[in-house]
Amino acid sequence: MIASRGGSAGTYRVAAFPSIARTGLADFSGHDWVVPHAAWSCHEMVQRACGVAGFAPRSVAEATDFSVILALVGAGVGVALVPELTVGQLPDSVTLHPLENPVYRLDFVVVRQSLNADPGIGRLRDLFATSAGRVAMRGIPTNSGTQE
Repeated sequence: MIASRGGSAGTYRVAAFPSIARTGLADFSGHDWVVPHAAWSCHEMVQRACGVAGFAPRSVAEATDFSVILALVGAGVGVALVPELTVGQLPDSVTLHPLENPVYRLDFVVVRQSLNADPGIGRLRDLFATSAGRVAMRGIPTNSGTQE
């Protein structure tokens, strides 16, 4: 999701508003960007997503916390690409724009067969499968299968 300054305030969930118009990353190519810190994998995701959209983001600020990124967006510093999970309560001056082509990542979990019976590993596998199911309900491709 793209966070920008302006518009309505409050909590926003894409799943709750499926009819809201979606936008492309390229629509924000001329803006200044607030990005995650370069040491984060999210930073690389922003760089790649913008690259696929045909531009390099003009990074004017970095932060290590998405609430700080959203506050900087709200202050007018720039726009940001943020995960939906980070936007439970938006600053009043921030609007979210769902993307035409959502950005996502794949997480793989590999466990030695000898640990397969471990209850903690089983719980973690169940949590990943549940999370993948929620993503699949929004139309994002997943592969949540497990191999024994």
